This record gives sequence, structure tokens and C-alpha cells, in this order.
Amino acid sequence: MPTSNHIFTPSGYQQIKNEYWELSQKKRPEALKRLKEARGMGNLEDNLQYDAVKSELELIDARIAELEEVMKNAKIVQSQNQQTVGVGSSVTVEIDGEKEVYTIVNPFESEPTAGKISYESPVGKALMNKKVNDEVVVNLPHATLKFIIVKIE
Repeated sequence: MPTSNHIFTPSGYQQIKNEYWELSQKKRPEALKRLKEARGMGNLEDNLQYDAVKSELELIDARIAELEEVMKNAKIVQSQNQQTVGVGSSVTVEIDGEKEVYTIVNPFESEPTAGKISYESPVGKALMNKKVNDEVVVNLPHATLKFIIVKIE
């Protein structure tokens, strides 16, 4: 992962910290304990449990390293000026007479079904730095979206 700033809302950064704590303080020690137990079962060449736990531990360690890098380069936004769309903004848009609300978040926080869209997504990119009454056009592979920004919170 290239080193860059990761812009987070306070709640999104807390989620990253919680995941880091869970992995480093709970899951990794549990995996180490299971690895030690699997080692005690004898021949490691034919020990499927040892191999499985070792693989799990490698995945946990990789995710811990990724989270450490993200936290090291994190920038937390406290509030938006509500004049323009930015990370943490809740944006109400009108699409064909229907209103939708999107919250602009970091890719780690993204949850499109809950209206949380990444600032790196096509719609998120298109909304960034826009103002109320701006018309936004987003070209997607399967469609072109046109909407108007109604409100920024």
C-alpha cells in the first residue's frame, strides 16, 4: 500500500483503532496459543491444524501492519464548513425527483448500502468540493447519473 494520507471521520478512525486492538490484543494472542498447541501435536509436515493456524496468523499480522500504516498516515476531519462537500459531509442530492442522502467517508468506512460512500468512488469524487445547487454528472460503466446537490450537512 503506498504511503499517503487517509482522511477519516472521527467514527471511522475509531473503527480502525477498534479493529487494530481486536486483532493485536485478542485474535493474535489466541492464534499464537493455538499455534503452540498445534506444534505440540508432533510432526509439523503433516499437521493440517498447524498449517491452518500459521496461515491465519500470517493474515492477522498482515492486517495489523496495514492498519498501523493507515493509522500512522491518518488525518481526522472534525467538522465540515457545510459550504462545500468534503469527507464527513452528509449530502442530500436529487436524482429524477427522488432524494438520496450520502455521507462521504474514507474507503475503509465505506458502506454503500448504508449511504456511506468513499471519497475515492466515482460518485464520491464527483461530489467532493461541490456546493448546494451544483449539478453533478457521474459517468459510470453502466449508466450516467445526473443529480443536483440539495443540502450539505
